[in-house]
Amino acid sequence: MDTDLVSEPFSGTLNYPVGKSVLLTEDMVSQLQPYLPCHIIGIDMLLAYSMKIHGMSLRSLYNHCEPYQDLPCILLIKDTRQYVFGAYLSAGIIESPKYYGSGETFLFRLSPDQKCFFWQGSNHYFMMGTHEYFTVGAGDGNFALYLDEMLEKGTSNRSLTFYNEVLSSESSVDVLTVEVWCFTDETIDESDNGSITSEKSRLSGQYRGSFYSIR
Repeated sequence: MDTDLVSEPFSGTLNYPVGKSVLLTEDMVSQLQPYLPCHIIGIDMLLAYSMKIHGMSLRSLYNHCEPYQDLPCILLIKDTRQYVFGAYLSAGIIESPKYYGSGETFLFRLSPDQKCFFWQGSNHYFMMGTHEYFTVGAGDGNFALYLDEMLEKGTSNRSLTFYNEVLSSESSVDVLTVEVWCFTDETIDESDNGSITSEKSRLSGQYRGSFYSIR
């Protein structure tokens, strides 16, 4: 199933280093919020990885996302054609030789138009990560979303997991920037060069339960 996005005011906070340019905006989160699992609505979001801040490689992305591997996140991509798209991931981004995640995972496109693509029940190929690539959604030899090890190139194709459209204007994607935002109550410590101040997350281990039924 796919659906056009509608907007609902974001009630959480976006935590990121002050003065750093970021791709995700509160308007974007407001578009996604009606389709997020209800147990995370209103939870603050932390910028765990930014290509502009942390460097251009899948290894850097894995390293910066490792502390949040048990928490859901948003993977956001902007390509050179100015398309903005990505995925809500039911678990954190990790290296895993086997597919992982749950049916809460979904794909989206935010610009130039807005649309979501949800799990269709055909398979459980939600996420998989190796040192060479990270993928979301698959089937019949196609990946719904694929990023290479340098985060320079990617692809997007129709998948059996989500029955999605190609997320960019073409299947081949030239990546401009990537961000990963985790749902957590941690904050950025601006006195320590933008490092993360760790607090006990009230969310860890609690990502089970009901979610919005999209009709």
